[in-house]
Amino acid sequence: MDELSERLIISLQLQDIEEVLATRKGKGRQGDLAASNDELAFNTYRRYLQDSEQAIIGRRMTESLEEAMRADCDILTEIASVEGVAKSDRDLAIRLERVCEGEASSSDPGSEEWVSASDHTSEVSEIAVNEWQARLMLEDQTGVTPGPSWMPTRREPQRGCEICFDTFSVNLTLSAPCGHIYCQSCMKEVFLNACVDEMLFPPRCCKREIPFHMAEKVLSGKEVSEFRSKSREYSSKDRTYCCRPTCSEFIPSDWIRGDVGTCPKCFAVTCAMCKKEQHPGDCPQDKSLDLTLELAARSGWQRCKNCHALVEISSGCHHMTCRCSAEWCYNCGVTWKECECSDWDDGRLNRRAEELAMRGAPPNANRATIADLVGIYRTNLQVNHECEHVSGWRFLRGGAQCEMCHFNLPSYIFSCKRCELLACNRCRKNRI
Repeated sequence: MDELSERLIISLQLQDIEEVLATRKGKGRQGDLAASNDELAFNTYRRYLQDSEQAIIGRRMTESLEEAMRADCDILTEIASVEGVAKSDRDLAIRLERVCEGEASSSDPGSEEWVSASDHTSEVSEIAVNEWQARLMLEDQTGVTPGPSWMPTRREPQRGCEICFDTFSVNLTLSAPCGHIYCQSCMKEVFLNACVDEMLFPPRCCKREIPFHMAEKVLSGKEVSEFRSKSREYSSKDRTYCCRPTCSEFIPSDWIRGDVGTCPKCFAVTCAMCKKEQHPGDCPQDKSLDLTLELAARSGWQRCKNCHALVEISSGCHHMTCRCSAEWCYNCGVTWKECECSDWDDGRLNRRAEELAMRGAPPNANRATIADLVGIYRTNLQVNHECEHVSGWRFLRGGAQCEMCHFNLPSYIFSCKRCELLACNRCRKNRI
């Protein structure tokens, strides 16, 4: 198991122990031996986890020191080599200068001084050739051409991305308002995903919106333009789209005159009232829409009164938050908390409790055990039917499907500690 996974598991287990101990405060009677034994076991296991965490930190520090020592040793060796080459360059330059001075002082080509200077020039040339051969050998071994201006560089500090868990140089990472670290690729994906999935808009992490100036650091000019266009579209309440099915481009408000909108892409004209092709007089009856609404009524679907989107609930309470951010009651469609409907449907509540019981039951559990679990989960769902997912997440190993984006994860999943919702790492940070 890698170090990051070990520390994550220990951290989550410590959180669980702290929550259990917090809920037990004041619950047991004075002198209750069972309660004191339980607390002793929890405290002992907590100390074990803390010691394990410190051992991992110590091991990592030792490895870092060893790595730094190896790196420093290599750097010092390279510096010594470079300094040696620089000294050789200086000695060579001094010798050549002396030779040139000797040539200038000897004007008679036939004199002994001239012959001596010529021999000395050949000697120095041979030394220079040998030194350049040594340079080439050093270049072949290290891959770097040595010289007086060349100096080895130290390794830059690095940070881990909270999404992909890879490590990057500090100057290649970004910090979200909540403090979580993103690499440039993952931050870019947050903004691009918001352009295709309205539930991810505005881009956020831990319920805190990520400012647009961070997008400008990671997006191209074309992507910035697309994000601004989607931001304009998602902020519009009564949206009009091009009536041509092959186009369906969003028509901004400044392209609408009266009740007629002109598509900025194909220039087709659309009725802003009925959203169909422009027509004279009153809007004709939309038979296809009537059939769709009849099907929705038979299937128990509900329609958002703000953006008119059709919504089908699969589990959970009647409190709905639409993709347009409108909140309303699924039972009657009225704005949330303005009706007298119950908070949940008993049938959906029981189905969800049975699903969680089957998921959490031990292998070969009998019917009585599963029935007890159903009762426990049902009570928990009644208490946490409006869970905001702020009480932390459990890290679960094994493949599972995210219940928010429905993506299948082969190795792990996160589970909300209150409502047992399963979510991938991206959804628990960027979708909730």
